[in-house]
Amino acid sequence: MDTVVVGKNGIIDRYVDQDQLDEFAAMVKKGNFVELLKGFQEYEESVLFFFDKDPIENRVEFMQIFRQLWIHEITAFLIGLYTIDPESIEIISQLRGVKSAQHIATSDFLPKLYNQITELNGIDCELLKYALPDEILSLELDLAKLSLRQKQYVIEQIGGSMRLLVNQDAENYIQDFLKNVDNTVDENISEFKGNPAYPGEVFGRVVVIVHENELANVQEGDILVSPMTRTSFLSAMQKAAAFVTDEGGVTCHAAIMARELKKPCVVGTKIASKVLKNGMQVEVNATEGIIKITK
Repeated sequence: MDTVVVGKNGIIDRYVDQDQLDEFAAMVKKGNFVELLKGFQEYEESVLFFFDKDPIENRVEFMQIFRQLWIHEITAFLIGLYTIDPESIEIISQLRGVKSAQHIATSDFLPKLYNQITELNGIDCELLKYALPDEILSLELDLAKLSLRQKQYVIEQIGGSMRLLVNQDAENYIQDFLKNVDNTVDENISEFKGNPAYPGEVFGRVVVIVHENELANVQEGDILVSPMTRTSFLSAMQKAAAFVTDEGGVTCHAAIMARELKKPCVVGTKIASKVLKNGMQVEVNATEGIIKITK
């Protein structure tokens, strides 16, 4: 699918061609993807042994594995948005769970690789997240380039071709692109809905997480609100009383973690991280998928 990813100061927005997404949704609802997902599962089980190896010495093989896992991740995520098949949902949940190859690669092996590279060349791990695969493989890393990407970048994938834009090129692209995107939200609403991912009702203080460096703000009993959770959110999710996200379906990361941790969760609200502010008191009715601002 044609996709545009906009990154600015750690905040990532993704835009997908709606017509193509609608076509994909119709295909998923009619099709059966169990065998495809089982194939993903078999591959991932076969590479679990790899993650005991030394990251920097085995980075070439890791990048090959990581690319395949990324394809699995995106495909399973999109199927999970629209499938109602229980077997497919169960397999996707396993593929994205804490014991999966995807989770171990992202939350354990990759950070170890970044730490080793930092020890070699002194470039901060946060900046390494903006390195391209070829740069990680060659260890030829340009601090200035990485810093520019951290501030702002655009990845455009149209018709099978991809390009990366930074600096003023990215700014010009974003200004032109956003002219056709309606991002307006009524911030005065006191109640909104999403999709229930794990049932339950809780009250709590809102903590909005957009940047990973904000995860430490989450305390026991807080309501974690984010555009979308990732594997690095796990420690904060263990403290939180409930999760609310803008994006995702029943097989998104937040939904899977909610089922594993048995915590109320509402996903796919589209607006939670824009409407809710740090310190607000909210009622999360994850049985009905309703969020109410109480204070």
